[in-house]
Amino acid sequence: MPVERFLSAAYSDQTIVRFPLNDQPPDAWVIVGEGPAVGIEVTGALARSSVEIAKGLADGGAAPGFIGLQDDAKQSAFDAARSRKRIMHSRKGIEDSIDRSIADRLEAKDKKKFSGQILLITAPIGSSPGRDLSEMAARFKERAALLPFAQVFVIDGRIGKSLVQVK
Repeated sequence: MPVERFLSAAYSDQTIVRFPLNDQPPDAWVIVGEGPAVGIEVTGALARSSVEIAKGLADGGAAPGFIGLQDDAKQSAFDAARSRKRIMHSRKGIEDSIDRSIADRLEAKDKKKFSGQILLITAPIGSSPGRDLSEMAARFKERAALLPFAQVFVIDGRIGKSLVQVK
């Protein structure tokens, strides 16, 4: 789904996508028009939090709408966050949590094998409605410039249509 939303937002209808269906990067290959195939690597910021929210929804009843725990947090912390149900988060706290996770994803994907490819980071951007996406792009521009990827984007990991190019 993230690849489809990204391609819908960034490319024309003359796009072919191939998914290699293996555990080797990239996650997809895209061909635009008569151009060469370009790899797309997809990674998720706060991905584990999204899974934990889904677990809470599957259990029935109210579930937290946002869990700001980083992916490397202990399972007990996620269990506690799910059991407390819904709480209020400050906008700054949500944005800081998202930004920390995006920075972690940029760091984790800094490998030469991704040279010339596109990095697509899914993130719960919609959890902070009205956020200045140009500020988000500026925040990560310097770090993204050091990556071997030709382009780097952050896209809303949910239904939203927010797409931020950081490189």
